Amino acid sequence: MTFLRDNTIKVRVLNVFIHVGEVMGILITNLVLGFVYFFILSPIGIFFKLTKRKSVFQKIDKNSASYWECAKNSPPERFQRQF
Repeated sequence: MTFLRDNTIKVRVLNVFIHVGEVMGILITNLVLGFVYFFILSPIGIFFKLTKRKSVFQKIDKNSASYWECAKNSPPERFQRQF
C-alpha cells in the first residue's frame, strides 16, 4: 500500500468511499421504506377497507353531539406547568 502514503490520495479514496456510502444509504432507506409501505401497510389498509373495520375502537353514534371523552380522576393541577 505504498501508493496510499501520499495524503492527497488517502483523502481522495476516503471521499469516494464516503460518497458511495451516502448513495447506498439513500437507496437502501428508500427501498426499505417502500417495502414497508407497499407490502405491510397497504395490505392492512386494504383489509380494513374490505372488512369495513375502523382502526379507532368506537361505534358511530348519530345522536351524539360529540365524541369527547372526559378524563377520569384527573385533577386540574395536573394540567398546569406541563413542560
